[in-house]
Amino acid sequence: AQLEDARPEALSERRRVIGELASHPRRRRARLVGLTGPPGAGKSSLIAELAPRVLIEQPDWAVGVLAIDPSSPTS
Repeated sequence: AQLEDARPEALSERRRVIGELASHPRRRRARLVGLTGPPGAGKSSLIAELAPRVLIEQPDWAVGVLAIDPSSPTS
């Protein structure tokens, strides 16, 4: 939720998180892709279609998905 937080005070935290992801030693050739949108927009369906295609076209790659539901009390 912090990455989608539009408040000005959230900007520094957003920059910190993205900076840590970008400079992580295991990142090497990793691609970071962010998807956002309202409920029902098809984000999960898009991921479900893209992830297998990446694994077929690039069999030496690994795919990881971090899904966050800011409206959920458990995330």
